[in-house]
Amino acid sequence: MGIVVKAVCLVFCRYWYIGFPVALLVLLKIYNKLSMGIYKKATLMSGKTVIVTGATSGIGEATAYDLAARGARVILACRDLGKANGLREAIIEATKNSQVVVKKLDLSSLDSVREFAAQIMDEEKYIHVLINNAGTGGAKPKITKDGLQLAMQVNHFGHFLLTNLLLGKIRDSAPSRIINVSSLAHRFNKSHCKQRSSWSGRNQYFQPSEEKFSHDLHCADVIHQCLLQVIRAGSSNSNLGRV
Repeated sequence: MGIVVKAVCLVFCRYWYIGFPVALLVLLKIYNKLSMGIYKKATLMSGKTVIVTGATSGIGEATAYDLAARGARVILACRDLGKANGLREAIIEATKNSQVVVKKLDLSSLDSVREFAAQIMDEEKYIHVLINNAGTGGAKPKITKDGLQLAMQVNHFGHFLLTNLLLGKIRDSAPSRIINVSSLAHRFNKSHCKQRSSWSGRNQYFQPSEEKFSHDLHCADVIHQCLLQVIRAGSSNSNLGRV
């Protein structure tokens, strides 16, 4: 046994540049296996209205399916109406729940956010849950027509405005809650929103998480009379990098 251990150690030391990444991947796989799972309780959401931003893929899509299966009225708040309507039909067919609605929401446009919120306030009697899920990373910096950095607007300012515009109705629908899909990656960026003198790929990678964290802090500071929850996306396939 001792000879085998020595042989393994010798091989690892000699080929550490191969062994270390493999060991890291194995540990990551074990961590994901132990920390990830699916909520399997038979909780029903009948009579509840839920808004999900960014519902056409990843976490948002899976959430919309699950909520519809539990009987909720699900509002798919998406920028791509064609894709959203296709998803709506698929969800209705899979869950037999016809209470799935598509609404236009483009978080990269503050006018779109205001129009969406006004429509919801006029047409919906209750908002029991708002899930701020939509997000973007992007490989290069982009500026929106509102003059804001794209990732900052989608991940923070857009949801900031949306939450504030709907907050009155969410409070009136108590018991209600606001759920922010966030990330722990903000801890790896030490800039803390300081002005950057130049664009950097590293900052661009971590900045969306910092923006999500900014939104979490805002919600924790101003939201009362409804439950605020922040969840971490973890290693889920969320399509964050698409724009």
